[in-house]
Amino acid sequence: MNPTWRTGGPSAPAIPPSEARIGSKRKLLGRSQGRPAAEFIDPLSVSVLSVWRYGEERPLTVREYVLALGRLGGHLNRKGDGAPGWLVLWRGWQKLHLMVEGARAADHARAKPLRIKRNKSP
Repeated sequence: MNPTWRTGGPSAPAIPPSEARIGSKRKLLGRSQGRPAAEFIDPLSVSVLSVWRYGEERPLTVREYVLALGRLGGHLNRKGDGAPGWLVLWRGWQKLHLMVEGARAADHARAKPLRIKRNKSP
């Protein structure tokens, strides 16, 4: 969740559904660790995160997804570290969101060639 919502900032905008789930990612980790992440999260996000984390597209469990998202946000995932906190998950989600948007833009560019009009020099 956005830090201003959590800390009681001056303006709390409406929470989009994708961002509303950020606060529940830690809860997901406890309840359904072994279930496929694609059941709860956008499959494209799972694919992009798995390629970033493991170098290949593979299905992730909820536990793997949350830990990879935490790592993307700066969590070290060491043996003695606890689960990623909400702020680290938020940072990871912001980075992942940009990566997913880039993947969508690249997919769109492949499907429809970009035509650029060039100005003629006089």
